[in-house]
Amino acid sequence: MSLSPLNQSVRDESKYSKVTAIWVSGVLLFTLSTPVAVSASPVKAGAVCTKANQKVVKAGKSFICKKSGKRLLWQIQKIKKISPPVATPTPVATPTPVATPTPVATPTPVAKLFESVPPNLETPITWSTVVDRRSESAAIVYADVQATVRRNKSLPNIDIPYRVYKGPNQNNSHYADLDGWLGDLFSFYARAVKPDSYIFLAFPYQDLEWAVSQLSKPEINHPGYEIIVRNANKSVNQGFRQNAVPNMLTGRFDGIWLLPANLSGTNDLPTRQLHEESTVNHEYAHQVQQAQWKDENLNGPNLGMGRDAPCFLVEGLATIPELALVIDDSDGFKRNLKGRIRGAYTSDPNTRDELGNFTGYAPLTEPITYDFSLSYLDNSFKPYCNSGLQYGLSYSLGYLATEALAVIGGVESPMALFTLMGKNNLTWNQAFEYIYGISWSEARPILANYIYLQAKDYRS
Repeated sequence: MSLSPLNQSVRDESKYSKVTAIWVSGVLLFTLSTPVAVSASPVKAGAVCTKANQKVVKAGKSFICKKSGKRLLWQIQKIKKISPPVATPTPVATPTPVATPTPVATPTPVAKLFESVPPNLETPITWSTVVDRRSESAAIVYADVQATVRRNKSLPNIDIPYRVYKGPNQNNSHYADLDGWLGDLFSFYARAVKPDSYIFLAFPYQDLEWAVSQLSKPEINHPGYEIIVRNANKSVNQGFRQNAVPNMLTGRFDGIWLLPANLSGTNDLPTRQLHEESTVNHEYAHQVQQAQWKDENLNGPNLGMGRDAPCFLVEGLATIPELALVIDDSDGFKRNLKGRIRGAYTSDPNTRDELGNFTGYAPLTEPITYDFSLSYLDNSFKPYCNSGLQYGLSYSLGYLATEALAVIGGVESPMALFTLMGKNNLTWNQAFEYIYGISWSEARPILANYIYLQAKDYRS
């Protein structure tokens, strides 16, 4: 270790003092042992001495003979006091500063865009098991619809204001339970973006002019809807219509409906009341679907869901409450689905009206293979797919694809896709992976295989 100049000086002085002490001791011993000739003059300070540098110790004092001027005089010799060595302090190690850890910011919780509620199953259905467990699907979907309606009844503010106007010749037995049907629908879709209001016009064909006159009244005030009313009521074979009101304000979705009085029972739904209820349930789904885009201008064709949503999902989703909220048990639900798949149809190209809608259908004659199912799904994403000839397949094959999504993610999950695309501005691929944890490119062949095999089972 190197020394500082101060420490070096102390060590040199100590060395010198030790040498002096040894020398003085030697001289004293020599003086004491060697006889000295002393003059008669007494030895004291200032007395005359005879020999220069002669040293004498007397009375505990050391005297030295020194020349003072021209004489030699005794002087008291001053012995240099030797200071004891000063211990060099041992350097104390400076402690290494301990770095203060940088505080880690607590991440702000991010609200989930949608929280899926899968069906309540002991062993959940996954993408790897959905095809093999397809025989369970109808019962699972049916039970999950009932559970969802019951669960969501307790949610706040699920009701939507609506007004019903009945024609003077309307039989009160038509749509008699409309309030109850709407209550279940409000609950079923409670976690989606809500429409803001509804107007229902219920009337038979002979009340057509009454219906047109209502449009100009202040409480309705939608005279621009007349073209829709007249187009749907060209004869006693009235059409069922639901639309957004004309010139709707951005940020709102207000619906207007035409409820015809000519619906009757069918093979699958044997009473008029069941047919009316199922139709309201189906068409209500389309109102909620479009309402997910209400923050954009929807005054025009092919906007909102017409631009962003695949056609298989538009009708496939609407089929779930159409039947599950009407039929009394899961066996009846499955029988109805089988009939629908066996009677799969496409649009009839010869029945397009002046508004571009197909009003008639033709039976599907092609076999439902895996490749056909895959092609159908791909065509569902084409622009204006709702005007294509395959749109009619959305009520059958589209339902099967939606059924597979529902048994994996719950019956609310298909509508959540609309919400993420409309309200949250996600693309289809982003929304699909967010909800189902798998990319659309990975799910596509699984769904095509599901459609192919489920249709094969239902048609056998």
